[in-house]
Amino acid sequence: MTRQWYVVANASRARLIEHTRGVDDWADVADLVHAASRLPASALASDTAGSAGHQRRGDPRDREHERFAREIAARLEAGLAEARYDGLVLVASNPFLGELRARLSEGVGRCVAATVAHDWTSLSDADLVAKLRTATAPH
Repeated sequence: MTRQWYVVANASRARLIEHTRGVDDWADVADLVHAASRLPASALASDTAGSAGHQRRGDPRDREHERFAREIAARLEAGLAEARYDGLVLVASNPFLGELRARLSEGVGRCVAATVAHDWTSLSDADLVAKLRTATAPH
């Protein structure tokens, strides 16, 4: 039996789901929410001051997306260190999928078996499992 983790994410929510092959068991590992990613840029503007009062460049929402991608990547790194999964599938909205991939360590990156560029974070558990089975089935 092998255990595969699925990361189903967008810039403000990520679900980590474990699938144990051989027994077809699906279990939630974590449901992460990054509320700051949903705020308008104007609400995040106070976070743009850098050292010595200089303004940091870039969209504040982009920085929040990066923070969330780093948080997810840290969870995946910890899971790998604890040998909690053998393979990894990333399902995320564009461009967040690219943001997340960029934040993965080399070791976690080697575990990625597939990527799917879709936002399935709002699907019910049954619909999500059905989509994951279909999207990641060997062809």
